[in-house]
Amino acid sequence: MLRERLDGTALATASSPIASDAETLRFGGVTLILSWLADAHFPGDIVVRLPEPGIMFSGDHIYTRRLLGILGESDAVSWLAAFRKIEGLAPARIVPGHGPVCTLQEARRDTGDYLAFIVDGVRSYAEDIAGVEAAVSALSNAPQFSHLENFASLHRTNISNAYLRLELK
Repeated sequence: MLRERLDGTALATASSPIASDAETLRFGGVTLILSWLADAHFPGDIVVRLPEPGIMFSGDHIYTRRLLGILGESDAVSWLAAFRKIEGLAPARIVPGHGPVCTLQEARRDTGDYLAFIVDGVRSYAEDIAGVEAAVSALSNAPQFSHLENFASLHRTNISNAYLRLELK
């Protein structure tokens, strides 16, 4: 999208990797906090916060107005834990990985509540060793999330992937 506007831009890389779960950077009077909360959609996902205005760039930790995707490398349990940490940070505005800028309440509705539904539901089937088919069958009807874009194409796969990952733990 930027095309020629990037002409002459020099690549800059960090002189060393971040040595902890959080790093504070200051640029021209602006403070940025980079935080690893837990492996979520992908291992190593981070969030970037501007604490003064209360803005968080959540990356794929948060989706709004569309269903998140739990992939084979995603960890729904850790993702939910990361979301709970985001709630504790209480950002005023969130720039999600997918969807429009939102409030924490909107993020909870479209991401946090869905992750809790998946994790709690899948956990009960995994603990009973009921099998992935039983979990998918029992949890497929989730009208409270059916308004989210991509629900029909992703929900059953999300249940399956979350179950299989939990079964490995």
